[in-house]
Amino acid sequence: DKLQERAIQIVMKSTNVPRTLAAETLEYAEYSCKTAIVMIRKDCDCEEAKAVLVKADGFVRKAIETEE
Repeated sequence: DKLQERAIQIVMKSTNVPRTLAAETLEYAEYSCKTAIVMIRKDCDCEEAKAVLVKADGFVRKAIETEE
C-alpha cells in the first residue's frame, strides 16, 4: 500500500539501510517511522526505542543523540 511504501522510503533515506531491513524494522515497529529509525540508529528493540522517544518528547534526533 502507498503509506507503507512511503514509510519504507522515509526509513531508508533516514538511516541508509537496504529496503529489506527498513521494511522488516517497520513491521516490528508497527509502521511507526520514528520508532523504526530509532531502532536502527540505536540498534535497540521496539520497546526501548519507544521509551527513548518518550524521554526525547517524540523528537527522533534528540532520541538518537541521547546516550544511555
